[in-house]
Amino acid sequence: MILDAIVVGPIQANCYVLGCPETHAALVIDPGDDPHAIEALLERHQLEPAVYLLTHGHIDHVGAATPLRQKLGGEILIHPDDLPLYEKASEHALAYGIRLPRTAPPDRHLQDGETVSWGQFSGTVIHTPGHSPGGICFRVAGEWVQQDPFSGSATAAARGAAPGERDSSAGDPQETPPAFPDWVFCGDTLFQGSIGRTDLPGGSHATLLQGIRERLLVLPPETIMAPGHGPLTTVASEKRINPFLQGGA
Repeated sequence: MILDAIVVGPIQANCYVLGCPETHAALVIDPGDDPHAIEALLERHQLEPAVYLLTHGHIDHVGAATPLRQKLGGEILIHPDDLPLYEKASEHALAYGIRLPRTAPPDRHLQDGETVSWGQFSGTVIHTPGHSPGGICFRVAGEWVQQDPFSGSATAAARGAAPGERDSSAGDPQETPPAFPDWVFCGDTLFQGSIGRTDLPGGSHATLLQGIRERLLVLPPETIMAPGHGPLTTVASEKRINPFLQGGA
């Protein structure tokens, strides 16, 4: 699999591109802004967007989806509980002094547990509301994702360790972590050392924490978390350092 990423827009959101080398189909996660830059990234890898997967409906994660679809094709996918946010994204953006095009109707609604495919690859939707009602994460098998889209060794970079250093909290010291752990593209649900804000319309701190604990922290400790802002992390690292997840995590 081709995996690359670009930081877009004034709010500095991570947009991830996952491509199939055989079919040239791409999954674009959170095309939040800068459609020309995202298009250039796709062209560099000779990819054509098949799916724009939106982890939630906030302006910094949806702003380039419509212009990219209009020019390059592909389907826009979002959870139905975030449709009100998505549909009013251009209006909400004006409050921050940001101009976004009016969003086109999504092509399909995402559901918890759904499999989304592009080319020869696929991943699974995990509904994690709290930052927004329809927030989702997206899990992709690690054997398909064998590189870090930013730099260096994927697992080492994700946990903030030097290449080759093992995370002491990653489980039984006699166990060898898989060479290529699964990846979860987690939008604004979970960040390195923090969680998504819940003071925006539709947010719920209790719901967000419940989803993180019941849907994400139960994943294997070496699972790489690729957030909507900031650096990569792992389940093990967040259990150890994230102040929001201490005590009952």
